[in-house]
Amino acid sequence: FAGVTNSQGRDWTYGFDRSGRLSEELHYDGRVYRYQYDVADRLVQRTAPDGSALHYEHDAAGRITRITARKADGETDG
Repeated sequence: FAGVTNSQGRDWTYGFDRSGRLSEELHYDGRVYRYQYDVADRLVQRTAPDGSALHYEHDAAGRITRITARKADGETDG
């Protein structure tokens, strides 16, 4: 884990998986964001505490080509 503290004394902590990729982000107020990757080490999803998520699609060169937002109720935008 790694972390930072801002000038107001609020802490953010970052967790990493065995490959050294960001796997979770813990905010000072207790919110936790989780990150998932595919076998090519590309970010494919960021999940928020409320269950909403951002899904990332990539081209063959690994560039993000589309971001789809999924609300906690399952509806999508993007």
